[in-house]
Amino acid sequence: MKFRRATEEDLDQVWAIIEQAKAFLKQNEVDQWQDGYPAKEDILSDIRANINYVLEDDGLVIATIVADRGPEQDYAQIFEGAWLNEAPYAVLHRVATLNSIKQKGVASRLIKKAEQMIAGWGICNIRIDTHRDNIPMQKTLSKNAYTYCGIIYLCADGSKRLAYQKQLEVL
Repeated sequence: MKFRRATEEDLDQVWAIIEQAKAFLKQNEVDQWQDGYPAKEDILSDIRANINYVLEDDGLVIATIVADRGPEQDYAQIFEGAWLNEAPYAVLHRVATLNSIKQKGVASRLIKKAEQMIAGWGICNIRIDTHRDNIPMQKTLSKNAYTYCGIIYLCADGSKRLAYQKQLEVL
């Protein structure tokens, strides 16, 4: 499997994964990504900003993730807890895998590859959030040693999210 930056040629494959993820969340009664976000234009914007990455297996994109440098406005305030530290951090967003490879460790592999890349940037902290009902993502974060830190509210619409952080060893 190859971890790499997404290109515009990957847009349709990445979008198909996002659409599957939206349907999976809806089927599991998770009110996340059910309001039109992220839209295909958001994914294209991520690709053009060079912050969308994919995991590719034999030419097929099987997973996608956004990795970017912080700070991020959504993480400026945290409630019912605290961040592990206030050191510079990167953020992970829009983690999704093809339905056909779910529960095969691909999401963890994707996150590990993103962590290695971020450590290479010289950043030793990662923040990420998820919906309170998104149990699969919560389990993935726990499995990958992310620490639950508290609650954040998204600036865009005030939605409540569970916030996590992980401290990395810099390469």
